[in-house]
Amino acid sequence: MIGCTQYVIKQSEGILTSSNGDTFEGVLKDGKPLSGSLYDKQGFEKEVSDFDITDIKEGEGTFTFDNGETFEGVMKDGKPWDGTLYDKGGFEKKIFSEGV
Repeated sequence: MIGCTQYVIKQSEGILTSSNGDTFEGVLKDGKPLSGSLYDKQGFEKEVSDFDITDIKEGEGTFTFDNGETFEGVMKDGKPWDGTLYDKGGFEKKIFSEGV
């Protein structure tokens, strides 16, 4: 999965830090911040709509990549672990089991 830089974790609670230094503290639901606060790398509060979650590398859910492909399943160490990869048209491209 070369070039896959962005994906979304559907459900989570805690502190998430992105690659650009933004920090979200709160709850994600359906891949979007539900409640909480977003701070830039200097600690100033920002709008939630600007949050960059490209540095989240593990979790279960639907992950959407920059090229339009989606992966439904579990990511581990930044790579698909168990689940299915779909092309941007929604057609099954590959099934992963334990990273293979």
